[in-house]
Amino acid sequence: MSLKKHLVEATALITVGNPAFTALEMMCGMPHQTSINARIYGTGLIYLGLASLITKGRKYSLNYWNIDFERKKYLLDIHDALYSMSVSLATAPLFYWAMGGKNLKEIALGTSVSASLGLFLGMPSLYAVDAFNDFADIEPSNRLPEIIKNSSKKTKKTIMGIAALTSLGLTAAIYALTLYKN
Repeated sequence: MSLKKHLVEATALITVGNPAFTALEMMCGMPHQTSINARIYGTGLIYLGLASLITKGRKYSLNYWNIDFERKKYLLDIHDALYSMSVSLATAPLFYWAMGGKNLKEIALGTSVSASLGLFLGMPSLYAVDAFNDFADIEPSNRLPEIIKNSSKKTKKTIMGIAALTSLGLTAAIYALTLYKN
């Protein structure tokens, strides 16, 4: 896997994941510092190689289950949701403990939030990976609507940049709006 592909896929994953995880962690009453640590270190781990493991694991899983998503696109969505939930269940307990989870309740909360989000964010997160790969001219995606598939390279890169910046702004806004609640 090229460095460009890895960076694009990592950016796609955090673009979808960070605002959603932040919002749910704040709604569940997780302390700000634990959540912020999780976002910082999680983003770091994604860029340091976890994104590659996730996307390679996805390809392996698709092959293992012999999913023909070209004919039945809904199978890819179902697969991505279940795959993402499984990855979250396997990694979240250790991750939240390492990020400062101080007791079993906090770690269990983080894990349940992560698994729930994994189920609901699996499809959009991995759709974003496919879309960002297309936008960065790495690998075309059959999942995109025709109007986007046929857009110029400049338009696709602009969409990718706006999505990433919006994600960062939304994550910061969630912390700012919940600062005095937690």
